[in-house]
Amino acid sequence: MVLLARASGIPARFCEGYNMSQPYNNRAIDTNFVVTGNDAHAFPELYIRGFGWLSFEPTVSSDEIIEEGNTTADSLARAGIIILLSALAVMMFIFLYPAISHRLFIFRYSRKSPNDAVCAIMCRMYRIFGIDRSYTSQETAEIIHNEYNADIYSIAEMFSRAVYGGAVLNDTEREKAMSEYITAYEALKEKKGKRNRK
Repeated sequence: MVLLARASGIPARFCEGYNMSQPYNNRAIDTNFVVTGNDAHAFPELYIRGFGWLSFEPTVSSDEIIEEGNTTADSLARAGIIILLSALAVMMFIFLYPAISHRLFIFRYSRKSPNDAVCAIMCRMYRIFGIDRSYTSQETAEIIHNEYNADIYSIAEMFSRAVYGGAVLNDTEREKAMSEYITAYEALKEKKGKRNRK
């Protein structure tokens, strides 16, 4: 800490002394303490303008470590298990996220207005298939058909009518769009699975 403080332009000095934590004769109020070599201690002091030299304690002394039958090895083992479980949870989330996101999307947009649902489906197609938004909906349908053998031409046509033609779509069209979306999603999942198996 002294070196880091000096490197940061803060005047600092290295101090040595003793921790006085064990009173002589175990009396709580006493000016005399038992001091051994184990009580040797070093600490930094930094000069803070307006306050003067202040002592800092960047390390934990042995007196501050609570020992209730728990060893450092136990603490490290516990920390390792927590890290491992956290990593497993993150991996499971990453692995399951596409499926969870897909189901939530279906649940959410199967109840929205047909126009909102079709627009959301088309936007999701761009995202999950990794297609640049500079492509039109028809071009996107063509790319998905050629690369994944999935037909979303009806979605593209409904999207164009709703967004550019001002058409009001009905529930039957929303269901058709949702069905095409599910089929396209399954085709995407199948192709990713084949790639992973190779």
